[in-house]
Amino acid sequence: MNLFQWGTEEQKQKFLVPLAKGEKIGCGAFTEPGMGSDVAAMTTSAKRDGDFYILNGEKMWISLASKADLAMVTVKTNPSAKKPSEGLSTFIVDLHSEGVKTGDLHGKLGVRAGATGWISFTDGESPCGEPHRRRGRGIQDHHVWL
Repeated sequence: MNLFQWGTEEQKQKFLVPLAKGEKIGCGAFTEPGMGSDVAAMTTSAKRDGDFYILNGEKMWISLASKADLAMVTVKTNPSAKKPSEGLSTFIVDLHSEGVKTGDLHGKLGVRAGATGWISFTDGESPCGEPHRRRGRGIQDHHVWL
């Protein structure tokens, strides 16, 4: 919903159309190991480097992580923000990009029919045109997603 509501027309055509046609699968990546329910405590980060943002960190317990092509990923972009929640931004990430790995969690106690996994970013690149237009509003984007 947040991409539909706040994405650029170019982002909608590039991402929403293939998702709606069933050509691509998407997921939301917000939770991290050790974070609990405090979304503002996430440690996955994104730093601008020329025409890209470089993502580093790990997301955990992500539905469809290993099956998806794209993810809406909430990360820390301003660690010195007055309120930690204002230092978060949401990015659209191609999960087949260099520096991005995904995998499944095994041995779950429940929901065995659904794929639940992890996404790891090691200097993963996201083009500067792909961050959500609402930089610093990642916590609000997260709440809309839920």
